[in-house]
Amino acid sequence: MANGAPFERHSELNCEQCLKRCEEKRAPGGRYECLSVVYDYVRSVCDLYSVTGNTWPQCLASMKGYVYF
Repeated sequence: MANGAPFERHSELNCEQCLKRCEEKRAPGGRYECLSVVYDYVRSVCDLYSVTGNTWPQCLASMKGYVYF
């Protein structure tokens, strides 16, 4: 995601574990609420974002080895 910074980064997780982390951060009341995930299949890195990437100034950038949820 361009022009956005993750509020949490986890390494050595598989994609399913990454999505579960986001689900755990979906409940309102926490400091940040997970609204999107970028998972790096090459390095097994999970980035959680409190933005969707669909509104300015954030935007989605297609990159090989990454998937966006």
